[in-house]
Amino acid sequence: MQKIYAAGGVVQTADGRVLLIFRNGVWDLPKGKMEKGETVEEAAIREVEEETGLREIRIERSLGNTIHTYMMDGAQIEKTTAWFLMRLPSSEVPSPENLSPQIEEGITEITWKAIDEAISIAGYENLIHVLNQI
Repeated sequence: MQKIYAAGGVVQTADGRVLLIFRNGVWDLPKGKMEKGETVEEAAIREVEEETGLREIRIERSLGNTIHTYMMDGAQIEKTTAWFLMRLPSSEVPSPENLSPQIEEGITEITWKAIDEAISIAGYENLIHVLNQI
């Protein structure tokens, strides 16, 4: 079994809303594979910035790890993702229209949702676990 390590974040506003991305037809959280030489914190910030266009976000605390398996090209993959609660550098929240979804990663929409709504529309069970940590 091939193992992949990734990192991502839940960006939360001062009023409690969280950022979700619509990737390949599913509401998701920004995350991605770690690059050689990166810490998990560096990877999490880089991936959130790349996938959303947000800048200068900061990590507040760890939300733990999730592990899931999937098949790709006939091989079983085990993916461990480290999750972090993140904050914006100011109280101003950019509107979704001012963010930049990473189209080449299948991301077509970005939105801010209240935590309860985010939990109800999250497309994967492990994301619900992460969102419940907030």
